[in-house]
Amino acid sequence: MTLWIVMLVLVLLPPLVMLAVGCGYLVRPPKYISRLWGYRTAMAKRSRETWRFAQRFFGRICCWVSPAVLAASAVGMALFFGRGVLAVVLFGCGLLAAQGLIFCSLIIPTEVALRRVYNSSGRIR
Repeated sequence: MTLWIVMLVLVLLPPLVMLAVGCGYLVRPPKYISRLWGYRTAMAKRSRETWRFAQRFFGRICCWVSPAVLAASAVGMALFFGRGVLAVVLFGCGLLAAQGLIFCSLIIPTEVALRRVYNSSGRIR
């Protein structure tokens, strides 16, 4: 029971963090191009316009995807309530890996949108 609760907390933490980050980028995105904070890819750092666009777009995607991942993870972990230690740990680790892949894949639509709206020098098309 204790292991299941620990795994539940560990599995729900990444979607909650991404939801907070996404909503934070929508409400107060980083104003200046930074090496430490924000959605930092080469295309996003081309100009201040691309930086602002990337922060808001990525925040919007995180706010859409994170609740779905959170709900799916909670339901998945609920299905493994009362199972053996190995089953809970393996399923929890699998969920964490899937979450990592999902959140890393959010880079793709953001980069596509940046390239659709801005040219290679960071100016609007």
